[in-house]
Amino acid sequence: MDTFKILTNTTLPQAAVRPGESITQTWRIQNTGEEAWKPGYYLSYISGGTWDAPQRVDLPALQPGEEADITLTMTAPAAIGAHRSNWRVRNHIGHPFGPGLVAAITVQPIPDNIFNGIVDLSSYNRRVNLTQAKQSGVAAIIAKASQGLHHVDSSYKAFREQAKTNDLLWGAYHFGTAGDPLEQADHFLKTAEPDETTLLALDLESNAFSPQESMSLLEAEAFARRILERTSRLPILYTSAEYLNRLAPPGTISQLSRCALWVASYTNTPVVPALWITWALWQFTNGQSGPQPHQTPGIGKANRSAFNGDLASLKSWWAV
Repeated sequence: MDTFKILTNTTLPQAAVRPGESITQTWRIQNTGEEAWKPGYYLSYISGGTWDAPQRVDLPALQPGEEADITLTMTAPAAIGAHRSNWRVRNHIGHPFGPGLVAAITVQPIPDNIFNGIVDLSSYNRRVNLTQAKQSGVAAIIAKASQGLHHVDSSYKAFREQAKTNDLLWGAYHFGTAGDPLEQADHFLKTAEPDETTLLALDLESNAFSPQESMSLLEAEAFARRILERTSRLPILYTSAEYLNRLAPPGTISQLSRCALWVASYTNTPVVPALWITWALWQFTNGQSGPQPHQTPGIGKANRSAFNGDLASLKSWWAV
């Protein structure tokens, strides 16, 4: 019986693409059947759009256990949003077999008027002068308030006082860990002491010091629901496409998609996780990697983010 398995599925570029951008889609497959593939086996288009690729691609003859790459050169469609192109492998008499092959992309315009004056802080940032930061164009601060069930960031209150003194937009974030998500949400709100103008965020990433203690997808969903119950608004979600796509692979349905996305992506174009079509905030540098500026007056090397719009739009969106 003919069968195969997909070893890898690679779409380049991996970032969100612009309309009309060239895409290289490669599936590496292995013949896991007991018989050789005869001449005439081929890849056929099923649905979702060919994106300028041919609807039929002939495949090499493969002995049992042999591997091969199937590569398509494609063009991103004009429509903004998430797209999937579905394909099947067929034998020499046209019968489909094996798993479906899927190319998945997000087409996203990057506006020219994004505002990049947002900085996030924690106790790792020393000798912070937010008066100087504001004079350099910074308009918003998001500070770490808490982590896990008990930790409180020692610099949170001092940063908040500086931000209020300088009339900066203010936000607070919680670093999620494994453990009761409801207790974590309550701990965060007790520590952050938010008012109606405070942006609330959940930092969902791998715990670098103890990966097994990282917050799970279900815990993050429960955390977000608790914040909504207590404040009547959802937190924004800070994460990266690489990490979030491991927790929620393409095709996953998650309540987290209701949260505005704050994506960490140190690339010229933000890479958006599969749960979202677009981003609200884009952390484009950690002060070392990613686009400039890496240095922020009054702070030094800083995590810096952009808003998907201009400053006036940011002020209207903040903490809504």
